[in-house]
Amino acid sequence: RLRAWLFTLHCCLEGKILQDQVSILQLGAGWAAELRSRWTAGFGFAMCLGGMLMQPLKRSLGEHGALSACHAASLLSLLALQQS
Repeated sequence: RLRAWLFTLHCCLEGKILQDQVSILQLGAGWAAELRSRWTAGFGFAMCLGGMLMQPLKRSLGEHGALSACHAASLLSLLALQQS
């Protein structure tokens, strides 16, 4: 569950660059079409939620601060995934 939560957090913040990599990993791991479909639906939800959260984040941190926070969260999420 921790991995799923961390990966969801990562996708909410910087998901646009991950989908191609995730698709390759899913195919290599032999995921069934149904499971890949559920993943894609969840990924779309995470992207939508991330988009909605960016406006309040930019208002509170400024554009540069919000972008820096997104990159820091992406890096931390990937490092945590690597360790788990």
